[in-house]
Amino acid sequence: LPELNVDLVGLDNADAVEQALDHLQAQGYRDILAVTEPLDGTSSRQERVAAFGASISKRNGMRQQLLELDARLPARLGAFLGSRGHGPQAIFTFNGVATLAV
Repeated sequence: LPELNVDLVGLDNADAVEQALDHLQAQGYRDILAVTEPLDGTSSRQERVAAFGASISKRNGMRQQLLELDARLPARLGAFLGSRGHGPQAIFTFNGVATLAV
């Protein structure tokens, strides 16, 4: 946005998700729980969720779950971690707010 005359740092959300999942898969994780802030129309959240689903769907042996931050988060995290799962489990938070909530 040149008309704003400000510095801007952007992120390729799809590539960032792809790199993160490459790393998790290389480390042997197979059951991935993604945690995001509520999908309220915020484009970056929507891009990350879409990229997550698209990338996982192309990876044999990996399973996805998605949680939005809400009052049930602690119980839902406990259920995920207490389940036998689909293999080694990882929690993938989509931003700092989600990381702090987890």
